[in-house]
Amino acid sequence: LAKRFDLLTPREIEVVKLVVTGMTNKQIAGRLGVSPQAIDAHRSRAMDKLNANSVAELVQLVVRAADHPRSPFGQKKRLASPCPA
Repeated sequence: LAKRFDLLTPREIEVVKLVVTGMTNKQIAGRLGVSPQAIDAHRSRAMDKLNANSVAELVQLVVRAADHPRSPFGQKKRLASPCPA
């Protein structure tokens, strides 16, 4: 799995991170200052490289990859202790 993520460009990683948060192509495009078509192309190439057939499958791959130390998506964060009242 890590080898597949190594194939992604920095922009594809950035787009994937935003896609898995639930943002639309149009929202991501506005945030990154590019066209929705450019975002669609980055997302599509990333999904091809990761062999993901759907956004749901892409999310699953990212969640699994988050446990890997070399993952571009970082390690899963532990919940912080509640603040004292």
